[in-house]
Amino acid sequence: YQCNLRFSSSAFDLLEAYPFPGNVRELQNLIQRIAIKNDGDEIDATKVERILMKLDPIAPRQTGRFNQVIPLEQAFSQVEKELITMAMKQYHSTTKAAKALGVSQSTISRKYRQIVNKTGKQQL
Repeated sequence: YQCNLRFSSSAFDLLEAYPFPGNVRELQNLIQRIAIKNDGDEIDATKVERILMKLDPIAPRQTGRFNQVIPLEQAFSQVEKELITMAMKQYHSTTKAAKALGVSQSTISRKYRQIVNKTGKQQL
């Protein structure tokens, strides 16, 4: 498209963290889509996040956003629940979710069971 665009560091971090299930062509298509929709010289995280949310509404969402101060233990529990739920939605397997989150399969299995019991429904 003959344009010189820069990615902000936060936009680059979002792209780097996104779990591309496809191949390099998927990344190329995403970059082209971002370039077409961009109206300046720099691509920021907001623009990248908007495009990624259209691809997969659960993927790049900012986890653990709070609008008030809460105890750290409560915040940790909320973020942990959200990440486990996201991993289970993405991988549909406690083994794969555990690997992605860097914990044991038994930990994910136990904690996911607790989440399901509290909410009364599976998050898949």
